[in-house]
Amino acid sequence: MADPALTNVLNSFLFGIVKAFFELWWLWLLILALYLVMEFLNSILYKVDKYKKHSLINKLYFKRGGSKKCPQCGGNLVKRTGKYGDFYGCQNYPKCRFTEKIG
Repeated sequence: MADPALTNVLNSFLFGIVKAFFELWWLWLLILALYLVMEFLNSILYKVDKYKKHSLINKLYFKRGGSKKCPQCGGNLVKRTGKYGDFYGCQNYPKCRFTEKIG
C-alpha cells in the first residue's frame, strides 16, 4: 500500500509540471514558429548556394577557353540543373531553347 503523503507530493509535482507546460503554450508556439522559419531560410540558402556553385563552374569553364557555342543562335552554352539532372543550355534562354545532355 502506498503512503498517502508521498502520493500527494507526487500528484502535486506532476500537476505543477502539467500546469507550467500549459501556461507556457505561447513559448512552445514561438519555438515552433522559429523552427519553421529556420527550415524555410535553410531551404532558400541551399538553393542560392546551388546557384552560386553552378555560376562559379560556368565562370571557370569560360575562363579556360572551353566555351561551347549554341548551334542554333551562336550563344554560349552554360551548365544548368533541371529535374532530370545537369545539362548545357543556351545562355539566351528563353529566346533560344537549345539544350544538350551532359555525358
